[in-house]
Amino acid sequence: MPLISLPSSPHSTPRAPWRRHTALAAGVAALSVLATPVCAQSDSAAAVEVLERYIAAIGGRALWSRSTTIESIQERPAAGGGVQTGYRMQETKPNGRWYSRTETGGTVTERGFDGTRRWERSASFRGYLPEDRARAVANLEVDLPHYREDGRRFVRLPDEMADGKLYQVVRTDVVNARGEAIGISFYFDTTTHLLQRRVLHLAGFPATVTYGDYRAVQGRTVPLAQSMRQMGDLQPLHFVHYRFDVPVSDSTFAYPGDAAPPRPLPPVARPGALPGAPPPTAALPESVRVRTLELVWRTIRDSYWDTTFNGRDWAAVRTRYLPLARQTIESIAFHSLLDSMVQEIGQTHFDVMPPAADRHAGTGYVGLELRWVRGELLVTSVDSSRRDSSTPTARAPRPGDVITAIDDKSPDALLAEYRASIPGGGALRESRLRVRAAYAALAGPAGSTVRVTMRGDVGRPPVATLTRSTGAMRSAADSGQALRAALRAVESRSLAPGVAYIRVRQFFADAVSGVRAALEQYHDVPALVLDLRGNPGGIGAMSRDIASLLSATAGTLGTSRGRYASEEYRFSGSGSRAYAGRLVILVDPGSASTSEVLAAGLQESGRATVIGDTTSAAALPSQQLPLPTGGTLQYPVADFRTPRGRRLEGLGVVPDHVVLPSRATLLAGRDAALDRALTLLAAKPATSRGRARPPLD
Repeated sequence: MPLISLPSSPHSTPRAPWRRHTALAAGVAALSVLATPVCAQSDSAAAVEVLERYIAAIGGRALWSRSTTIESIQERPAAGGGVQTGYRMQETKPNGRWYSRTETGGTVTERGFDGTRRWERSASFRGYLPEDRARAVANLEVDLPHYREDGRRFVRLPDEMADGKLYQVVRTDVVNARGEAIGISFYFDTTTHLLQRRVLHLAGFPATVTYGDYRAVQGRTVPLAQSMRQMGDLQPLHFVHYRFDVPVSDSTFAYPGDAAPPRPLPPVARPGALPGAPPPTAALPESVRVRTLELVWRTIRDSYWDTTFNGRDWAAVRTRYLPLARQTIESIAFHSLLDSMVQEIGQTHFDVMPPAADRHAGTGYVGLELRWVRGELLVTSVDSSRRDSSTPTARAPRPGDVITAIDDKSPDALLAEYRASIPGGGALRESRLRVRAAYAALAGPAGSTVRVTMRGDVGRPPVATLTRSTGAMRSAADSGQALRAALRAVESRSLAPGVAYIRVRQFFADAVSGVRAALEQYHDVPALVLDLRGNPGGIGAMSRDIASLLSATAGTLGTSRGRYASEEYRFSGSGSRAYAGRLVILVDPGSASTSEVLAAGLQESGRATVIGDTTSAAALPSQQLPLPTGGTLQYPVADFRTPRGRRLEGLGVVPDHVVLPSRATLLAGRDAALDRALTLLAAKPATSRGRARPPLD
């Protein structure tokens, strides 16, 4: 989808291969793990002074050093309503063993470290994690009370104003799973000396954790309220149980086996590329290549929901690709080889991306949006910066033009070449494959040119020679500023009297808060058009959040079926705060993943009428895994079925009213699907409900 499965809340992006067609979702995944350069680390007396005052404020070094275990239970709002409960037992001595249990509704995930190996028991994986994968999921945490014992070094930064307060700031570096140094800044209250916020300096998208509700627990002062904000998304949590020096047995940290029931929560009283990876552009050592291939192969073997691997002999695939991996030295070529290996299964959401530094380096695009409609490759949108700048001729494509050849290759020839590059034959429908093939042909080195032959108006030249540019819309993921702007783009406006319009471009960042704000503005408007066209998906849980905003009562969007367990996509509804007007959802073949889950669920419940074209049919919840090379593996971990049991993968959402774009409507500057939505809504006029409701919060 992106139904992206993050480590704490599963789901990911539909296939948008880095070497064929840039997708913003892939850009998010790449940028979210990049390190921001930090100053060289060196201890300073000023940094030590700040840290020592903090340690004294939370109970003193002697008391914290005597701690043997920390037991905690935290609660946070769950996607779609309800509460997610997380239990953790952490051993501070002698080897840092730990056990965690997360429960959301009826879904339980257990993880642990027994002193030697990490393990996991979830809907998609059961057993001990391979070493590389275990490192990849390690947390970027800093134990401030024990910074001396850890040998960690800090620098003192200038005091900084934030939220109207002055803070003392110190900074250190951590190494992420890809071997990259990432800076973490800590902000301390100048009066109480308590930690108030922590900023993880991810490239372009800092993650900020705030701390509050400090209370005394067994002589130590701990924050029972925390919240994390990244890319506009706020995730609050509150500790309902916090205890030190709780007796624990060795069995607590041991893998419980596949058949054992989940461990119950204890009774509580209520009052939060791997080390040594080579540089991304360097030739990859054979040991790293072999280790990476084995990690990719084992991860899919142990987690993929379909144990038949879609009819493929997965062991035989490893046998064929291992010798090739030994021979393929260069980073781009090696990751392309791994990508071909995972494509053998022939399902969506399989993708191997090289390190971010390699992924889009030097790639240029021409800024065209395309659709395959009625047997023709139709230009549906042109980046505004490109409309009058095609060179060296004055001919520029415009919406409504039909592309008949790219560099003298017909759409049929482009499709044949593209299919030949995909070992599994490609999991997308032919219309989407044709568009992908065209995008691949249009992309190339920045500054180079591509010949596009078109059928347009009489009297206009049939051929345009376009210069590929990194500034075009198809390279948006190369620009942090452009990417952030796109991620914030939940567009809303009034379309006509009594009709509001909301467009959600992706289910990332502030999508939920943006929709919530728009619905608050238009909460008394009788009709709403929700535009999901071109939305490739994103965080799967956001579909439940938005369904709740549009539904007064609880419901379900369907079921995710992993190898070992299933998870129902239930949403809670918003009661009297929900938007209650008539709802139309617009979709097209670019609507994928989370977009398909939301549209299908609301369509089957009768809450929404769907207009447009059949969706992408790419709806497998997936996860992402950093690789020893600095690359990333995306892989599906579950199947998905609608509330009526219909599989979306390979089929998509079929609209109630099929409306396709045409040359005539595009040349006239009209939107056929939107026109149909307005006609449909006008056929059954409704008056304003005119009743006050509580604000959407």
